[in-house]
Amino acid sequence: MDNEKRSFEEVYRQLTETVHAMEDPAVTLEQSMELYERAGTLVVECERILKDAKTEITDINTRISELRARELGDLEE
Repeated sequence: MDNEKRSFEEVYRQLTETVHAMEDPAVTLEQSMELYERAGTLVVECERILKDAKTEITDINTRISELRARELGDLEE
């Protein structure tokens, strides 16, 4: 992947396409196994992207809480 960050939406779209391809009755067992492996890789990538987003949201909420605490402190003085 060349360390290129892809969006969650792009990875999820590829995962959805892969799952749909696996559901095709014309797909051979060997193709199904390759698609299954690809789907697993995409799931891991989706999980990583979501984990990173959760961490970023937590950081943002912490900064907001700190700002509120400072503002309240300034109002009380």
